[in-house]
Amino acid sequence: MAESAINKQKSRRSKHCEKRELKRKEKLEELQNLLNELFPESKTRFEKNGPGDEQLMNAVTMEKYKEAEDILSSQTMACSQEALDRSLLIAADSGQKLTLVLLLKNKANSNCRDTNGNTPLLLCAQNGFLEMVRILINNGASVNEQNNVGDTALILSIRKSGSSEMARLLCNSSNVSIKNKEGYTALMKAIESVDLDTIKILIINGANTSDAREGKSITEMAEQKGVLKFLKAFSECKTPQQPTILSAVESRNISVIEIFLTFDKNCIKMKSSKGKSALEILLEIVLSENKGLSSADKEICKLLIVHGVEINVKKAKGIMNKSVSLLVKAVQIGDLDLVRWLCLKKVNINESNFYETMTPLMMAAKEGFVDITCFLLSKQANVEVKGREGTALDIAVKYKKMECAKILLEEKAKKGLEDACKKAIEYKEVCLMEHLHDKFTFDMKDAKLLEWTIESDSKDILTFLISKGANVNSKIVKQSYYSSSRQPSFVYPLHLSVDKENLDLIMLLIESGADIDIVDSNGDTPLFYACSKKNVDILKYLLTTGAEVNTTNDFGKTPIFVTVEINQVLHFKMLLKWGADVSVCDKEGNSLICQAIKCRCADIVSLLLDLGVDTHDITKDGDSALTLLFKTLKTHYYFEKEKFDKILRHMLQESVDVNRQDVKRNTALMIACKLDTHWPEAVNLLLQKGANVNMVNDRNESALSVTLTKRNFDMTKVLLENKATFHLPSHCQEAVHLFISENRPELLPLALGQGVYPFLVLPNHSSEHIFSCSYRYSRNDLTPLSLALIDQRFSVVTFLIQTRFLTKHDVTDILSKPFFQSTLLQIEKQELLDNLLSLKTLSFVRVSELLDATPDREQKVSRLPIPNKIKDQLLFRNLNVKMETS
Repeated sequence: MAESAINKQKSRRSKHCEKRELKRKEKLEELQNLLNELFPESKTRFEKNGPGDEQLMNAVTMEKYKEAEDILSSQTMACSQEALDRSLLIAADSGQKLTLVLLLKNKANSNCRDTNGNTPLLLCAQNGFLEMVRILINNGASVNEQNNVGDTALILSIRKSGSSEMARLLCNSSNVSIKNKEGYTALMKAIESVDLDTIKILIINGANTSDAREGKSITEMAEQKGVLKFLKAFSECKTPQQPTILSAVESRNISVIEIFLTFDKNCIKMKSSKGKSALEILLEIVLSENKGLSSADKEICKLLIVHGVEINVKKAKGIMNKSVSLLVKAVQIGDLDLVRWLCLKKVNINESNFYETMTPLMMAAKEGFVDITCFLLSKQANVEVKGREGTALDIAVKYKKMECAKILLEEKAKKGLEDACKKAIEYKEVCLMEHLHDKFTFDMKDAKLLEWTIESDSKDILTFLISKGANVNSKIVKQSYYSSSRQPSFVYPLHLSVDKENLDLIMLLIESGADIDIVDSNGDTPLFYACSKKNVDILKYLLTTGAEVNTTNDFGKTPIFVTVEINQVLHFKMLLKWGADVSVCDKEGNSLICQAIKCRCADIVSLLLDLGVDTHDITKDGDSALTLLFKTLKTHYYFEKEKFDKILRHMLQESVDVNRQDVKRNTALMIACKLDTHWPEAVNLLLQKGANVNMVNDRNESALSVTLTKRNFDMTKVLLENKATFHLPSHCQEAVHLFISENRPELLPLALGQGVYPFLVLPNHSSEHIFSCSYRYSRNDLTPLSLALIDQRFSVVTFLIQTRFLTKHDVTDILSKPFFQSTLLQIEKQELLDNLLSLKTLSFVRVSELLDATPDREQKVSRLPIPNKIKDQLLFRNLNVKMETS
């Protein structure tokens, strides 16, 4: 059955070659016909007896290329086709390559024959002219043509030893199994010549190895010549695109491999198209089968290594670098002998595979091969190299190969016991700590061991350490843990366990004798730490176990301060339940409610107010709870307004001093007016409680001046309605200008009588623009009326004239400047102009000018012997004039 299948395969290959040759001939004929049509010959070709025939053949016979070239280019010495063909045969037989090319160029027939039936190709093949064979094939010579005795070019090429290159060239297009009349095939001839290279090429190209001649099979011929083992090896390994040694390795036949190594010692260096050596291919096959290394495979590996196979992987040019170290593969297979052999050949002990940096030691750790791990360590394998999965020790622990992990950890301990202990604790593997304890001597009471154990959250290792005498109250020097005010310089195991929020460790430490109220360098007990964490179960456990709830630290704070500082409402309530004192103050004088306000803990502030805490406590900056509330909210644009509104109302229900000033003499009202967030309800509540609207701070600011600076005119209106006054002349002047230029005329009636009197801003006026009021005109000698006229605020103009809020400059400007007169006439009220120029108005303005627009005007008016009604008019109070709407 197998032989029949082979014969069918060979038959199909033969037919395929014949079809391919036929198509090639057809294409050449089409090309020749096309050339004949495009370039017709300039001289007539004779069939026989051309004028130059004899001269051409003589020239070729005598190997006179130049003479032959002249004859073929001559117009008078035309040569016949017969002469060209005979000359081509002569050139082919004598090896004249240039003459051969010349004759083919002049249309000599590449398939012509001599009297023995030989074509030029057969003659060149017989004589071993490789380049001439290539030229003839490229010019249409048929490779399957046979002479009178049936020889093909392939058969004739094997007449000489070392003809493998010729055979490789001819095999591309020929039927390799054609027989001559004596019954010989090319393979038989190669066996007779003991040409091993050619035998290999013929078999790779499909030569029939089951043929026979005169009753003698090819196998018998090969045995007689001593090449049978090579014949079998070539037959078993005939992959066309792969070196035979690699195919032999894939077949895993050691005898075949030995034959190839005997045939060609350099074949051990051959590699696949992907740059893999014979040993690498074999190891990959073994790994893919996942059955381990058989004794036969082991012998093959040994054979390849002894013969010098490359053992250090190098990336093949142009190949993606995913190569794996041969030693890594050997380790992965798990054969110690193979690992030893490679190491004897000086393999790189720390070479890794490129795509995941897995060294041989890492692979041994991953697979759990203890003997290989020990051997690699004895060969100085680097235990510190890191790959994608960490070091070899990391990998051993990850894959639970604890025996390997112990060996690797022991190696690490030899270089540094402390680092080894830390690693064992990080892995949370008690068996590793036990191994170190058994192998090495170290102090189990070392506080660092407890520190590392708590950091790794390992209850089992903590239990082990305690069982070996670890002190649960040992001091740990550390500067990275939470404390109420600053980083501590030392802590204790219980502090660390609470900081890690590990209730199991906390319970184990306390049950083992840890002091529940032990303090760190800042005086903080574990309860302080618990208050800073979200785990309420830990806080509850410490309280139920007896932790002191009102202990104070070095900064005078109790645990409840911590809950306030980080707004832990649930923890705050629990501490209250366990008797936390809410009236305590820290060393800086901050009460609990002040601290809660600073931290914007609205819910906690409400709870404290409900408990009736004293809101009169003063901070070191002179703040009461009320001023502190507004200062805290001033720096935050967003806050829970509803909650703080409730807090403010609650505070104001108490006997709180709403006019208390801080160290900079700011009142709660001033600070409330400075808030970036619109909160008019707060200002109204303060005013209802009796806040003084006219108090001034160190910067000469009042609540009114603050609202004008912030352009909060709605708040300005509220303050003016509550009798806020302008305490500086410059404030008065800029405020009036601001109301007019910003088109807020409704504020003018409220401002009059609150320290605002008719004025003129002179060019030499020295005061700064307190409210950032920009004068948009080149002249600075403006009065309120002239500014209103320029800006065409007609309702303001009417109001100012009716109230006589005028200066003498207003009268002068109107009389001397047509622009102002025309503007007044636009109002369509002639009586305004008449009123302005009346004797009564002029007299009033004159008296008003004499009184001056200064803060002592009220005193001057009070001394005048005039009726109170006129006094009110001069002070612009109780006016019955209303501002008209625009």
